[in-house]
Amino acid sequence: MPHHFVACREAAQRFVYQRFVLHKGYNNYTLLHLVCDKKTFVSGAKSRKNFCQFPSPPLLKLLLESGADQIIEERDSRGNTPLHTAAASGNVGCVREMLFYLTAKQATLTNHSGVTAASISSNNTPSDRIHMVINEFVSRCK
Repeated sequence: MPHHFVACREAAQRFVYQRFVLHKGYNNYTLLHLVCDKKTFVSGAKSRKNFCQFPSPPLLKLLLESGADQIIEERDSRGNTPLHTAAASGNVGCVREMLFYLTAKQATLTNHSGVTAASISSNNTPSDRIHMVINEFVSRCK
């Protein structure tokens, strides 16, 4: 029985990667940007209170396991990587999940304004905590 589950999971991951991960949308956002952005919403999600709340670390983890780690350096129209988007949203869970797939060099990429993800600050964002998490990761990688 477990081997059937593994085969189904692998097939689902291939489908998600081919159909969704490689697609870019508004402002050149990838699916990783959308999953990490607090402004993302899903129509009809009101009836399912805990379904499709963004940012979503569990969905991000699924996408990264499905091959989305290959597009982790993709940039939106402002030069932000998905890590920048997660940091701007103030979601430490998404930031930590992404750091499993990044190198120190990738974690310190700058956007078009020359700002790193660790330096992004936003209203109502625990930017000090995100700054600490990213900087600890970079220092451990050196």
